Amino acid sequence: MLEYGDSTMTSQQTIGRYEVLEELGHGAMGTVYRAKDPAMDRIVALKTIRSEILSGQQGGEFRERFYREARAAGALAHPGIVPVFDVGEHDGMPFLVMEFIKGRTLADAARSGERLPLERVCEIAQQIAEALGYAHSKGVVHRDIKAANILLTSRESYGIERPKITDFGVAKLASVQITTTGQMLGTPAFMPPEQFSGGPIDGRTDLFALGVILYWLATGEYPFPGENLMTISYKVMHTEPVPPRKLNPAVPEALNRVILKCLAKSPADRYQTGEELAREIATLRAAGMGAATRPAVAVAAAARASSTDPQATLDPSSASAMSRPQFDEEPPIVPPVMATAVGTKKENLVLMLVLLALVIALGGLYVLQKREPASGAASTAAVPTANAPAPAA
Repeated sequence: MLEYGDSTMTSQQTIGRYEVLEELGHGAMGTVYRAKDPAMDRIVALKTIRSEILSGQQGGEFRERFYREARAAGALAHPGIVPVFDVGEHDGMPFLVMEFIKGRTLADAARSGERLPLERVCEIAQQIAEALGYAHSKGVVHRDIKAANILLTSRESYGIERPKITDFGVAKLASVQITTTGQMLGTPAFMPPEQFSGGPIDGRTDLFALGVILYWLATGEYPFPGENLMTISYKVMHTEPVPPRKLNPAVPEALNRVILKCLAKSPADRYQTGEELAREIATLRAAGMGAATRPAVAVAAAARASSTDPQATLDPSSASAMSRPQFDEEPPIVPPVMATAVGTKKENLVLMLVLLALVIALGGLYVLQKREPASGAASTAAVPTANAPAPAA
């Protein structure tokens, strides 16, 4: 039996004409399977959409929008975007069929503790920005850009490891339902102020999320960390992130400015298109990254794991999502941090404590030496004070 959402599939293990081979994962939106398309004799990724997302009084309208969004996503043809092959329904359950990409997500790469030089980080960001610029020019906004939605192609299978954005046409579908019911869907750690406030959404929303990914890969931290939705939303809307260079001095000043511009509170202050951001990163890379070619240092998961997963999408089925958010059951992501000349925070603290202890020890030794009687002198001889007259020559 194959499960998806809160329902159970029949034992025939097919969805439409597609033969289900295995479950790849599931979350707030639905379940992803590896399946076979017998008509085309190829392996595909099939994503089911939880039926309750398209249910209710406006279920018909939601289904119409679902197909419209799926068709728009299916029209996208870019090397940085996973193509949509088909869309349909099975026993009232909507589904999307996409290219099956051999590889892993950017989140998986980070979880494994892989070391990424800043040059590679910038290359990935530039390619994602180019793909987003193309999608936005076609009128398609993703709305849930995060490391878990960025696939990295297998170098063994494709000859190159390049990022591909997946799940186009899915997030907007859910956001329509969320807007109508007064809830919200998205990944809080990657959402800009306008997504929390209900403001207009456009391509600059995706560029903010890409800025979060850049910040995360360059520093190993999230720009707006928090253990719950209320904390994260307050920071996103009212506080400025710590400049990346303060967390990792290896980050060049030019890259520091690029990241902070992506994370601007107002969409008008961000890059206006993906192409503009991609050109800026390309210029930065052409100028040379300097220390950015140094490898990253993996961080122990046990020391950095949080109680909630920053990559997890809010569950739209929760009526109290604003006060009690539900997250996908995905293990916490532990991103890599880049090497710096001064090391990690923990290493710096230990070094400072060692130096302080050494200073105290040397000071104590100095005082003891001063108090010891000189050879041939009385043990009660006083140490001259700063105000005492100098002895006669």
